[in-house]
Amino acid sequence: REEQTRAKKAKKQARDNRLATYTCPITSALMLDPVMMPDGHTYEKKAMEAYLKTCGSTVKSPMTKKVMDGKTMIPNVALRNAIVHDIEAGDIDGELVDEWKAAHKTLKEEADKLARLVAAAGKGDAEADKELGLAYMNGWLGLEKSMEDAAKHFRRAADAGNVHATAAYGYMYISNLVTRTPYATREAIGAMYLGIAAGQGCELACCIIGEAWAVGKYGYHTNTAEAKRWYMKSLSCTDKTADEPAIEHRRKFLETA
Repeated sequence: REEQTRAKKAKKQARDNRLATYTCPITSALMLDPVMMPDGHTYEKKAMEAYLKTCGSTVKSPMTKKVMDGKTMIPNVALRNAIVHDIEAGDIDGELVDEWKAAHKTLKEEADKLARLVAAAGKGDAEADKELGLAYMNGWLGLEKSMEDAAKHFRRAADAGNVHATAAYGYMYISNLVTRTPYATREAIGAMYLGIAAGQGCELACCIIGEAWAVGKYGYHTNTAEAKRWYMKSLSCTDKTADEPAIEHRRKFLETA
């Protein structure tokens, strides 16, 4: 019995040691994409990327608090494979493993969706280009936020006649998310694309124009009558693409107008 007890304790200790090794020091969760940093420790890639964005020119290790010699992230493939093997073999279990499985499933689903969108966009699918634009704009599907890539996909979808993408492309310009063009030109381009989308019955475009008139931004002067006209127009649009913030702003404005 004593030998069995020691063996059980040793097995539990080994399991706890593996879990500690597999856990990110920043997130306290099992790592999906472990990367080794110059401080010799391994972290979840996304967590480290977020941490680095909070650092200035001098980066201190989250573990040792000492200055790290650079920001290079090296994929820890061996550790990632070990985590997957132990989970699939049932050698580790519990709440952390359940969370890892759920996150891993989500990542796979996002990767599959991204692959489908890229393939469809490559064949000229305007809706796929629009979805890729939204993904790059918001950092969805595991993509890094990129306003340049978002604008590229929105423009392609807009040129193919996608109304939502036309509005999104106009919004990117008018709200100063596309910075390579002079500011005055950006406003003109943005207003043009928003006007095209609004004329095609895009609720989002009408709401953006309505808000611009309501508060006097994006080069528009404050004009309550114009704001009300565009907001009322948005209510009858056939392309119901306005997001929750736009809908809420419209509701509040029309309640007091």
